[in-house]
Amino acid sequence: MGPLECFLFDVNTVLVDFDVKTKKCHWISKSEDWGLKKRLGNISDDLFRDAQLLLGSSFLPTFPILNQDNPTKRSDIREALALLNGAGQSVPQLCQQYRNDPNVVQLQYSDRYKKAVMTIRHHVISSVEQKTRPLDPDHAPSDVHEFVGRQLPDELYFYIQQGIMGTRVPNWLTSDEIVLTRTLTEGSCVSS
Repeated sequence: MGPLECFLFDVNTVLVDFDVKTKKCHWISKSEDWGLKKRLGNISDDLFRDAQLLLGSSFLPTFPILNQDNPTKRSDIREALALLNGAGQSVPQLCQQYRNDPNVVQLQYSDRYKKAVMTIRHHVISSVEQKTRPLDPDHAPSDVHEFVGRQLPDELYFYIQQGIMGTRVPNWLTSDEIVLTRTLTEGSCVSS
């Protein structure tokens, strides 16, 4: 159970709602016969990932062109796919097409996209031995800390996994950013 962002990490089915009263749950599948990729025209995993990233996530803001006409409206994946298809299914090429757009330039979107893909590809896991490491350490670049964040002591991750400690302070330590969340109507504040 979690956000649709789980699809970025080879998760096939995400439970999006569970109603205890009616004893019903709702899920979304990515790769089943009736899943999202099939309904979108049998697109590849990489194209699905890129379209999802263009829509915005915790790794990358929404591509500015997608919400240019109406910033309050959330674009859907078909709009992101249409943009990608117009750019040869390549986010760097899409960024090149919009290289004169001030929002794309200001966000340094192409660089941030590359960093997001590397973060997803080499995300950190906790092994059975309670050691934290990149998913594929043999193929991870030597500067994995640049896009994943600094590694904290394994004991700290153990405390988080056991529910003894939350993730807020460790996230602050690794990102050099303190995120203060306000009420839903006020938004949030980021400080570096």
